[in-house]
Amino acid sequence: NSVTNGDWEKQNMRVKNLFGGLGESLVGKTVGFLGLGRIGLATAKRLFPFKIGTVYYCNRQESPLAKEVSAERVSLEQLANLSDILIVCASLNESTKHIIDAKFL
Repeated sequence: NSVTNGDWEKQNMRVKNLFGGLGESLVGKTVGFLGLGRIGLATAKRLFPFKIGTVYYCNRQESPLAKEVSAERVSLEQLANLSDILIVCASLNESTKHIIDAKFL
C-alpha cells in the first residue's frame, strides 16, 4: 500500500488541491429555503458561516427571525430563479402540496 511504501507523500505533492473532488464550495452561492420555520432557520444558521446569500419563501407571515441569518423574503418565482441550492423545509399540507411542479423547476 502507498502509506507503508512511502508513496503517500509523493502522491500528495502531485495533488494541487487536497480537497478536489469533494464537491463545490458554498461560498458565494445563494441558498433558497422553502419554509423558514424552526427547521429552516436552524439549517440557515448552520450555513451562515459559509457566507452564502439566503432567500426564502413562506406562505405564512414574515419570519421575524429571518434577520438572524440575513434572509430576504421573496416570491415563489424569485425563489426558483435566485437559488443555486434549494432546501425544502416546509411541511406537506394542502397549501404546500404540488408547490414545486414542472413550472417551478
